[in-house]
Amino acid sequence: ALGILVGITFRITFSCAEILGASLSQSLGLTSAHVFDPMLESDDGVPGRLATILAMLLVFGLGAHRVAIAYLLESFRALPVGQSLTVTQATPLLVDYVGSAVEAGVRLALPTAAVALAVQVTLALTARASPSLQIFSIGLALSVGAGLLVVWASLDDIALGIAVELERLGPRIDQVLVVAKGASP
Repeated sequence: ALGILVGITFRITFSCAEILGASLSQSLGLTSAHVFDPMLESDDGVPGRLATILAMLLVFGLGAHRVAIAYLLESFRALPVGQSLTVTQATPLLVDYVGSAVEAGVRLALPTAAVALAVQVTLALTARASPSLQIFSIGLALSVGAGLLVVWASLDDIALGIAVELERLGPRIDQVLVVAKGASP
């Protein structure tokens, strides 16, 4: 049960990159291109898949996988086999972690969403001012181009945001294990 809690905490922390990728797909207008994700049995947008790959590279680069394995091994010493465990007490903590992962993913995607909104408003005002231009025929290209420029310009900040979220993995797992053992955090 402790191993499952460690895995769930790792998965929740990692999911900020998937939320970032889904937000980027939506704001860039690239939701029509999908890649099948066999682990979740769902379709991912291409930007979502790229954000997930970036996060996986950061996991291995930062050594977050070693942190999760170390906590898994430590859980056998902290709570020997046969002692009582209250997994349900960790549920509110995991829900808080889901909220912070969603917040981190959306916060990292906000610059791209803001630029995409500005491009769409500009295109709408241009089309309204001069209806004979048919500006929306080039609107997707402008929106995707501007969004990709923003993603490219903020790639360092995106990687830093994901890395900050992954660095919280150790303390999060520690809190979950303490709460699951029945102690107060």
